[in-house]
Formats: sequence, structure tokens, C-alpha cells
Amino acid sequence: MRSTDLEAWDTVLTESGSFADIAFGNGRFVANDGRTMSSDDLGMTWAIGGELAIGMNTRSIDFAPFGDGVFVVTGESGDSRSLVTSPNGITWSPSATRPDVAPHGKSSM
Repeated sequence: MRSTDLEAWDTVLTESGSFADIAFGNGRFVANDGRTMSSDDLGMTWAIGGELAIGMNTRSIDFAPFGDGVFVVTGESGDSRSLVTSPNGITWSPSATRPDVAPHGKSSM
């Protein structure tokens, strides 16, 4: 759903399933579940993004604005955790390292 005035809402994604989270960075919204959807026009239109290849339930997505910026998605299954990153929110790769605890009070990865 999207709104330009927070009163009237338009449905923009009907075949998308449910998403774990959404992030904004470098002018792009990125929503995540097993794959991503992205919008470069503030949610007016959405395009299918890349597969996360996380192999488990996706949890959160954030955008880290350092350097050129990077999107980060976390995954969880039982005691297993995973982290994938993307410079554009479309192509994803596993992270070589990860912190023990996620920032901003989110659950540990």
C-alpha cells in the first residue's frame, strides 16, 4: 500500500506475498522475503529484484549509508543465522563476516 497524504491508500502490490521488512537507501525502496522487490519512484511502481539465496527465513533489511551504501538482509532458521549484502538491493551475496548482535536493538543475527 502507498499513500501521498496518509489518508487515502492505494494498493500497488497484489501478487507479492508478504515481506519481512523494507528499507530505503540511495533513492530506492527495497522490500524483502525470499526475493526482493524494489521501487525507484517512491513506491509508485515496483520491480522484482534478486533472489536472496539465504536458504532460511528472512528477517530484517537495513541500509547502511557508509561509502556508496549497502543493503543488508538477515536470515534465521533455528540456531542458524545468515547475512547477505547488496550494493543496489537487486544483486545479493553472502557476507564474509557478521556482528554477534544487530544494531538498533534488533535481535541477534
